[in-house]
Amino acid sequence: MVVNTVTNVFYLILFISEFNVVCMSLTCSGCGPGFYCSTDDVCLPCEDGYYKPGFNTGSFCYPCKTDCPGNTLVEEREFISKKCSKVEDSVCSCKHGYYREPDIKFNALCLKWTECAVGSGVTIPGTDIKDVVCEPCEAGFTSDNKSSTEPCVKKEEGGGGLSGWAVAVIATFCTIIVIGLIVGALIWIFRNMKRNRLHLKNNIRFFSRRTGETHLLKSIDELRLSKLSEEMVTGDWEMFFRRLFDEEPSVSSPAENVRTEYETKPVKEKIYRCLKLWIRVQGNEATNARFVAALRDWRPGQQSEDIIRRYFPYNINSVITDV
Repeated sequence: MVVNTVTNVFYLILFISEFNVVCMSLTCSGCGPGFYCSTDDVCLPCEDGYYKPGFNTGSFCYPCKTDCPGNTLVEEREFISKKCSKVEDSVCSCKHGYYREPDIKFNALCLKWTECAVGSGVTIPGTDIKDVVCEPCEAGFTSDNKSSTEPCVKKEEGGGGLSGWAVAVIATFCTIIVIGLIVGALIWIFRNMKRNRLHLKNNIRFFSRRTGETHLLKSIDELRLSKLSEEMVTGDWEMFFRRLFDEEPSVSSPAENVRTEYETKPVKEKIYRCLKLWIRVQGNEATNARFVAALRDWRPGQQSEDIIRRYFPYNINSVITDV
């Protein structure tokens, strides 16, 4: 009895210290957890990836599991929930949606949670060691689909959707909003068209023989100025603005500055910016007559006359003689 007690104490000290210890007899009488008995009667620690549980006299350690036995090439039901140590093998647990009861045989496959039938719901959720518990829905509750996670829900909250009259009311309301937006947009478009026509008519009616001396923007609005810029797109557009600004060839033209500043923009944008710059710099001197004169000087012929007729709908010919 005393010898056994001393031996047990010795092995306990051996396990705690984790040092290699020469066994007490010619045959290794036992090694602590994490150790195995060598041929030299020495307790040696298990290598990484191997384990030995409890006190033992074995001559080798067991290899740790690197994959769970319940997994296949098609399906994975388990995962390693605890890594292997020197004294314990890897522990496998069932993935979410699977369970394995602890009292069934060792290494049994993980089973899928039960799907509650239509009209039944989950009352106790499943775990990795317990299946779900299904019960029929009580009065006032329903379940329209098979599920292993969903409980029964109240009929007015799940599955029923909106009633027919509610859908009809919402659809009618949305239709009214869409029609209102369309009508509003059409009214806005027609009003602006009418305003623009009236503006053009007034310009033509009240421009006198001296209309050519009116500031350019007073007879051409921003939209028409943009369209005018598009019709003036050509390779030598900078030459026109040299004439318009009355710049000497040796002087850096404002058109060159605009071209540099708006280098990545299309030619139409550069021409538009030059026109705006000329109007701003020249002020009251930026008249229709000066613009038309520069246009005819730059592009004499039918092209210029067509532009003048479209954007200056009055007798500009009499104005040019006064400049």
